[in-house]
Amino acid sequence: MRSLIERMIQQALSSHVEHLAGVGDALNEVQRQLSNMIRVGVLSAVDPAQGRCRVKHGDCLSPWVRYFMPAAGDVRQARHPSVGEQCLLLNYGGGDSSAQTMALCGLPSDGFPLASVEGHVSATEYPDGLRYQHDSQRKVTDIHYSDGTLHQHDADKKVTLTRFSDGAVQQYDAAAQQMLCQVTSSSIVMDPLSITLTAGGSTLRVDAAGITLNGPMVTHAGINIGNSHVHPNVQKGVAKTDPPEG
Repeated sequence: MRSLIERMIQQALSSHVEHLAGVGDALNEVQRQLSNMIRVGVLSAVDPAQGRCRVKHGDCLSPWVRYFMPAAGDVRQARHPSVGEQCLLLNYGGGDSSAQTMALCGLPSDGFPLASVEGHVSATEYPDGLRYQHDSQRKVTDIHYSDGTLHQHDADKKVTLTRFSDGAVQQYDAAAQQMLCQVTSSSIVMDPLSITLTAGGSTLRVDAAGITLNGPMVTHAGINIGNSHVHPNVQKGVAKTDPPEG
């Protein structure tokens, strides 16, 4: 009797057991798809012309998938990722087709650390050495070029400065309305009221009072016309002198 009852129970439950086994398989598949939806990986290849990359995650290598751009509408920006850059591999459909997968690049790593570690400083660095930086706290924008040239604008002080790699300087102070151009010891300083030129120890200033020249000698067409020049064939009287001698 007992064996008969057990067989009857098994027959009654067999369909449910099969159903539960199928549910278990379905749950395993769902878990597999969920685990594949978001993965951290590293770019192993980049095709900028197609806007696609391959991502290595664990022991797996993705097919060619699309990667995000900063903007892709009426306003477009291109920033292609680098081999070795860390990313999130997003499989939004959970399937095995690369059409449903894309790479969200830009995760900092040891190979590509943060360009700025200050919250008020936004920075962009390029592989050739160019660096663009804006400090929103100081209101200062810097552009460092690969050859050592610096271009800087200070919005608070209203000063724009360019310092070239050879040491030459160009600066405009909007508050003072003054422009400076300097190459080693030679310079030109301009403001609304005057222009001052300095070179080799001599100075020329032009302002409302006229022209002021300080230097060891003044020449014109090779002839000394400064305060040390002399006139030949001069006799005191009403006659005019000959041209000055060199």
